[in-house]
Amino acid sequence: MALELDIQKKTIYTDRVTLDIEDVSTGWGDPIDGGGDYPLRADVGIHLQGWEMNYKSERANVLTISNTDAPTVSVWQLTFTSDCWFQINFFAVKLWTAGSYAADRVVSYLGKIYLATATTTAVPGTVGGGWSEVTDPETLIDTDEEEVLAAYSTDVFFARDNDMFSTNLEGETMDMVDKLDIFDKNSEQRDDIFQMVKKILFVVAAEWNNARGDFYKADLILKKGRDL
Repeated sequence: MALELDIQKKTIYTDRVTLDIEDVSTGWGDPIDGGGDYPLRADVGIHLQGWEMNYKSERANVLTISNTDAPTVSVWQLTFTSDCWFQINFFAVKLWTAGSYAADRVVSYLGKIYLATATTTAVPGTVGGGWSEVTDPETLIDTDEEEVLAAYSTDVFFARDNDMFSTNLEGETMDMVDKLDIFDKNSEQRDDIFQMVKKILFVVAAEWNNARGDFYKADLILKKGRDL
């Protein structure tokens, strides 16, 4: 099995704007086709960056994600401003250990990513030590192919996740149902019917669009959810 970087939703908090995502990656230490092995989880720092996406599939808001505990963290908490698609870049970068590094080697050290600008034995972050902090990890990937650039491929492993965040509709369910005359006013029947309709027309529609890659439709689906 190849190394598969992956995350999954873990908890949506009752505040309606906070979500945990969890690292569920597999394949650490597995053989690489052509020789060598993928790194172990203990040998990399995981660095995430993310955005809320608008209906045009543009990055509308940066998500605040702490990478301070990159060597050990497995759960991250995201805070959103509204229902949205969100996109996460997921980088696993080999941890720095004492030794000699040639130019273009990439390491994770104390929650930051560094690129060697010349052969160096210095600790990353040392002034004049031959390291440059990578403030935007996307400079390490080919943005068209969404793969790590060849120069960094032995040190950096990358995946991208697109998903949907929405809890606001849950809080409005009963208010919406009260305004619909097509349902019987028997409360038990009303709840069952509406939950079924909501799931079919909203959740499934959004998931299908997500699976097809039509992320630009997400905001429209979320907004139209109030009209179901």
